[in-house]
This record gives sequence, C-alpha cells and structure tokens, in this order.
Amino acid sequence: MLTERQELIQLPARSTVYVELGFHLDLGSAASFLDTLAAQRVAVLPPRGQKTDFHAWADQTVEGISIPELPESPQLMRAVLTGQVFDAASLNVFWFELTEAAYGQIQRAKGIFDRVEGRAFCFDFVRGQSGSTYTELNFPAWLNGRPERFSGIEIVGHAIDQSAIAQTLADCGLSDPAIAYYQSQIKQSIETEKAA
Repeated sequence: MLTERQELIQLPARSTVYVELGFHLDLGSAASFLDTLAAQRVAVLPPRGQKTDFHAWADQTVEGISIPELPESPQLMRAVLTGQVFDAASLNVFWFELTEAAYGQIQRAKGIFDRVEGRAFCFDFVRGQSGSTYTELNFPAWLNGRPERFSGIEIVGHAIDQSAIAQTLADCGLSDPAIAYYQSQIKQSIETEKAA
C-alpha cells in the first residue's frame, strides 16, 4: 500500500521485501524507487490478458487468476487508519461484510489493522480465491495509547460504497477510554503472569 512518494524505512542488508504496485501507479516512478533496492520485477497478470506496460516493465511475468470481465474500470479506495484500534469481533464482521459484497463488488481488498490486544494483522482478499488470509505481523505489542505505526485499507472493485465503508470503520473503532481500559487489563495480566 505504498503511494508514489513513500520511501522504505532502513532495512537490514539482504532483506527480502515484497512491494505490491497497484494498477494506478506510474511505472516510471516505481522503477526509480525499485532500482534503489536492486529488486527483481515480477508482474502477476490476468490470464490471456492484453499486453500492458507491465509486460515491458517486468523481469518476469506470472499468470494470475481469472476474474469476470466487468463493464467499467475498477474503482480504488484507500483509507489510512493509523491510530485506529479495533476489537476482533467488530473487525471480523466488517471484513465478512466487505468480502461478501455488502459495500459493492470487491475484487481485491487488503488492510493492516491494529487490534485492542496490541497486535497488528494483515487481512488479504482476492475474489476467486478461497477466502481471506489473516497474518499476524511481527510487530511488538502496542499497549500505550493509540498506535503510531501505519495501518490502513485498500480496496479495488466496482460500485464501492466508500461512505458506508468509512462509517462502518469509524463505528468499529474503539474510543480512548475503551482502549485505555483494555490496555490496562492486558498489562495487568502480563504482570500477573511474570509474577507467577
């Protein structure tokens, strides 16, 4: 979920990093960014698709999955959620509704979300594949107020109801007093375990 102007943080030597470029990005801008990483360019493209700029840009092309043809160009929705904290149940209901077309015909959705217990998760959905994937990110638990690390969501699809998505995400987010309460309970539990 990089924008054209974002830069990578300092990485240890010999790190493996996967950067996904959206269809909407200028490949020239991405090329200069990737050249600093000595990266291999792999393009995942639809089967039997037309030639695109990605064919010339990539070192290697891989055939992706087939998705139904839709009459209009896809929409893109992005929302930065840095500082938002969600309880697991509300987040799971939102994601289910999103991927089951409650907010439009979603072709791809991915997000990084901070949950109340201090953990961060990456959710990923591609229409036509078997369900969503949920990956806990290897970040330290955030138990002191609202997280300051990046979180956000990116959605590609058709007839996306952006205002309903934004409202649902706002409704799912926890208030400052709720975050403070849950974080104090978790810290107390950790201290009790250490003392035992």
